[in-house]
Parts: sequence; C-alpha cells; structure tokens
Amino acid sequence: FFFFFFFFAFCVAFVIRSGGVIVWSATTSQLFEIDRSTKKSWVPLGKSHSTIAIEKDSANSFRIVLKDGNDTPKCNTKITPTLKFKQTTPKFNQWGDDEANTMFGAGFDKEDTALEFAKEVTKIIRQLTAPPVLEEQDKPKVAPKPAVKPKKEQQDPSPPPQPQQSQTVGAVVDAPEVAAIKYENERFQAAMTTNTQNAEQWEEQLRQLTNVNTRLKTALQESAKNVVQWKKQLALWREENTRLKKLLKEKDDAAERSASNETQALTELQTQYQETSAELEVLKQQVSVANAEAQQEAEAKKKAEAEVADLKEELKKLKEEKNSYERLVEDVRAWQNVQKEKTDDLNAALTSLLDSSGDEARC
Repeated sequence: FFFFFFFFAFCVAFVIRSGGVIVWSATTSQLFEIDRSTKKSWVPLGKSHSTIAIEKDSANSFRIVLKDGNDTPKCNTKITPTLKFKQTTPKFNQWGDDEANTMFGAGFDKEDTALEFAKEVTKIIRQLTAPPVLEEQDKPKVAPKPAVKPKKEQQDPSPPPQPQQSQTVGAVVDAPEVAAIKYENERFQAAMTTNTQNAEQWEEQLRQLTNVNTRLKTALQESAKNVVQWKKQLALWREENTRLKKLLKEKDDAAERSASNETQALTELQTQYQETSAELEVLKQQVSVANAEAQQEAEAKKKAEAEVADLKEELKKLKEEKNSYERLVEDVRAWQNVQKEKTDDLNAALTSLLDSSGDEARC
C-alpha cells in the first residue's frame, strides 16, 4: 500500500514539475538561438541530441520546451495564434519567441521527425485560431427550410480554413532570417571565388596526371610485350611438366607391373627428377641470362642509334663543307679563266705593239 502511495505521489510530482502533459516529443540534433547582438548567425544552445517536446499545461496552453538534463528549460516558447513558425529546410525548423524576444531553431537528424514537429505545431496554431464551437442554446435561431436538408458539416462543424494563418505559419520571414540568408550567401560567394582561383591549380594537376597516365600506359604496353614472352616460356615449362608427369606415370605403371624392379625404378625416377630440377634451374638461369643479354642488347642498340645519329650529323656537316669547297673551286676556276683572258689580251696587245715597232724601225 505504501509502495503504491509513494509511486502515485512521485508521478503527480513529476507531472507538476515537468509543467504539463507531453503532447509530442523527439530528439533534436541541436537547438540554436539567434545571436542577439548581430541577428545574423545561430548560436548552439545546450547539448546535442537533447529532447524537445510540446507540452500542454493546466491552463490548456501549449509550449515548446527543451530541457538539458535539469529543471530549467533552455527553451520555453508559448504557442500562440501569432507565433511565427517556419520550416526553412527539410531538417531545420525555426520560430520566434515574443516573451524572450529572440528566435530559436531546431535541427533534426531525420527529415520525417522535422516534418512531424512542423505539422504538430501548425496543427496547434490552427486549433488556436479556429472559432469557438457554439452550443445549441447559443446558436442563432434560423427559420427552417423544408426543401433543403441540413448538411453534415452543419451538424458537426469543423474549423474553417484560415488563409491568413497559413501565411503566418509558412511564409513569415523576419529580419534575423534575412540576415542569416545574406550571411550564408556571402559565404557561398567567397567559397565560389576561392574555387575559381584554385581552378588553374587543378588544371595543372590534371595535366600532370595526364602525363603520368601516358607514361604508365607506355610502361604497361612494354610489360604486356614481356608477358607474351613469359607466357610462351610458361607454355614450354607446362609441356615439359606434362611430359615429365607422363613419364612419371609410365614409370609408376611399370613399377606396378614389375614389383621386383620397384626400388630401381624409384631410384631412376628420383634421378630423373633431380636431373629435371637441375634442367629447370639451368633453364631459369638461361632465361635470366637471356633477359640480361636482351637488356644489354637494348642498351647497346640505343647507344648504336645514338652513334648513328651523331655520324649522320657529322656526314651532313661534311657534305655542307664539300659543297662550300666545290663552290670555292668553281669561283677560283672562273677567276683563273678571267685572268687567262686578260693575259691573252695583254699578249695580243704586246705582240701587235712589237710588230708595229719593228715596221717603224725598218722604215
């Protein structure tokens, strides 16, 4: 009896201390309050993942309450017909508190929870703005119309739609929200400017990655060529392995047919296995040597190509020098021909002069 009495007293005290009956409750990711000094940013209020509830007190008033592990609520907003409430994002709701002269915001982890909270608050606001239901004695007396039957809505009246209230609940945007939106817009524009400045660096990194990718493709193609050779060598080893297995099977069959020669056959098989293993080791060494020789040949080929290129360059220079010498020889020969013509002319003139002098002396 005493146990039940104390349990009943504890429940009553809990209800009185909590402030009323909980109509709806959920866990928020974080509660925020608008910065009262700047009215532009949100300030976290209380711990994360606290419980927010809609309570109904003894005076039939609804309140949005959030307690953070103690009796003093972080938020205790009374829901009135003029409450400015809006769901700004699928996971964030905000409302104004006229008593505290501030604005609160609640973020939720799930969109469904935020939507339920918004629907519950909107429902209460509509209930508060609905006209009171008149009793039968308070209704005005109207002359009955025999040709028209009373409608169902007239028998059980429901709250009429309130277009003004829907505008108050869903479309009210006050100055703090506008300032917050402007602040977020400025941050977004600054981020876009930073991304534009980093675009050139990203393009340079993309070009470098493209060059690296090209080199990797070239190396992969060379590796693919080597893989073909390795596959051929592996096929030869498999054929040799198949031959050895076949030989081993034949020896096993021979050992089964001749039990007397089992020890000798086993010795021969072991010897052949050792020889085969030695041959495989020799083949591996030969493959390694062949690979080394191929690498040396490739290097020698590169050197020879470089030397050939140098020789071609020297040959080109020699051809150019030869052409210059040939042009010089032609110039010298032309000069010699000119000098020879001049000499012939001088000899002819001298001969004619001598002839004329001799004629004068004879005269």
